[in-house]
Amino acid sequence: MPSSCEWQFCGDAKAINRYGWKRLCQECCHEALDVFSRAIELDPNFAETYNNRGIARRIAGAKGASDDEDVADALTMHDLEVQNRLRQLSQNVCRLQRTRRT
Repeated sequence: MPSSCEWQFCGDAKAINRYGWKRLCQECCHEALDVFSRAIELDPNFAETYNNRGIARRIAGAKGASDDEDVADALTMHDLEVQNRLRQLSQNVCRLQRTRRT
């Protein structure tokens, strides 16, 4: 997995996506958004990254979360198991965010 500086230069979209998730879990939403966007540039067909960026956008209060989720759905429409897993992840994270606020 790339280090905090190396992710920008890494050509592995999956490794960058994992690093973005790590940063998101460390509550570095804005950095995670940049990381996920870089992973999408490298592999625009990687549904998990769109899903993760949508989660980061929701947490950060940024626009475009629904658009990212729509792209993830479109990319996984032929694999309902993956689609359901990504949707469940989004729902769980959003539920966790709501409980933290209360």
